[in-house]
Amino acid sequence: MTTELVPAERLPHWMLARRGDLLPIERVRARIAAYVYGTILVLAALATQSRDSIQEGLGAIAVGATTATTVLAHLVAHAVAQQLGRDADERRLHLREEARDIVPILTAGLVPFVMMLLAWWGVHDTRTAQLIAGGWLTLQLLLLGVGTTRVTGGRSRRSALWAGVSLAAVSAIVVALKATLLH
Repeated sequence: MTTELVPAERLPHWMLARRGDLLPIERVRARIAAYVYGTILVLAALATQSRDSIQEGLGAIAVGATTATTVLAHLVAHAVAQQLGRDADERRLHLREEARDIVPILTAGLVPFVMMLLAWWGVHDTRTAQLIAGGWLTLQLLLLGVGTTRVTGGRSRRSALWAGVSLAAVSAIVVALKATLLH
């Protein structure tokens, strides 16, 4: 396992490392993974909402519940995994690190949740709210390739942009499958 450290100034805001801190690359990887699966699950929850469900507040509930249950599932899964080969102090330390790794999941759900609330309260029409929320998440996925290149200190290249496009396309397939199979 590598002990490479990443300076905080190269990290996206949603990783919430304090300025001047160095974050182990394993933590960066875990936070990126949490952000990607949190974003995909929130997109799927968003994609399954109708105009009526958003107007009734069910869109906000679906996005909020998806975000919250993804956070809980993340914590439970890592709490179980941390039991393997660690004493109580090591488990507590690693569980604290995993708890910090939920921030990207919360970040993924925040804008869509707020947009669904605003649509429910009549501030935005449902279509606009859904487009802004879905567009925001898609943009985040599209830019993730460039962002990870920045984190690793590499230069932003066309391939990094295409990696983001590929990630967004694969995510769209997962969202479509989830929406189709569950509804």
